[in-house]
Amino acid sequence: MPVEIRELVIKTTLETGVADRQERTRLAEIQALRRDMLEECERLLRSAQGRNRFER
Repeated sequence: MPVEIRELVIKTTLETGVADRQERTRLAEIQALRRDMLEECERLLRSAQGRNRFER
């Protein structure tokens, strides 16, 4: 199952109050992975922008 769909399923079960500990843990893992990916993208963007300023 794609991560986005799994995340939606887990969020829905959380909202209805029927999520178990494993689902809550998986959602936390997905959210942490997304945060890490976003931070890495931002770091790469800043790095690329810095190189562009230096090359001009």
